Amino acid sequence: MPWPTFTDAENPHKLKSLDEIKKILADKKITSADDIIVTCSTGREATLQYVVLKHLLGYRTSI
Repeated sequence: MPWPTFTDAENPHKLKSLDEIKKILADKKITSADDIIVTCSTGREATLQYVVLKHLLGYRTSI
């Protein structure tokens, strides 16, 4: 899922609320029990997704 999925449409430097991100993940049937691998071509976006998923939401993730 692209990184902008986690950001505010009006301000791409601002995250959506954690509740909004949780709902997006739940709608895609992604749970904190799933193993999640984040990736991108440079590592920049994957790192941001990793921090949100692992450290803010407590999901199991790998880069």
